[in-house]
Amino acid sequence: MRWRAQAERVTIVRDDWGVAHVHGPTDADALFGMIFIDSTDLQQQLARSPAWLQSLMTAWADGLNYYLQTHPDVKPEVLTHFEPCMPLAFSEGSIGGDIERISLDSLQSFYGARPTPAMKVGLAPTV
Repeated sequence: MRWRAQAERVTIVRDDWGVAHVHGPTDADALFGMIFIDSTDLQQQLARSPAWLQSLMTAWADGLNYYLQTHPDVKPEVLTHFEPCMPLAFSEGSIGGDIERISLDSLQSFYGARPTPAMKVGLAPTV
């Protein structure tokens, strides 16, 4: 019931290029709308991607899956396997601005303290 109510607050309009423009009264509503993803569409986009990009997306998924396989103590709560098309579902969105130019100090002032080392996750064990 809560999901349906949130979905009713979201408007998604695709422009002439197929880019989805998601609108909602709150950032949470907009994010909720951004995550409606068709996995079949993602697979089709992957198939249409140039070979070099397919290679990168496959390496991304393989790296994550290898990490999970070689670190059995890591127990993901949601995603337990990654597919090469998944990066196509990611969206920087407009919430918070361009990720390449974001100021960590600004984020800290907005969200609170920086994560502690225990909260950080890395691919390689520290030596």
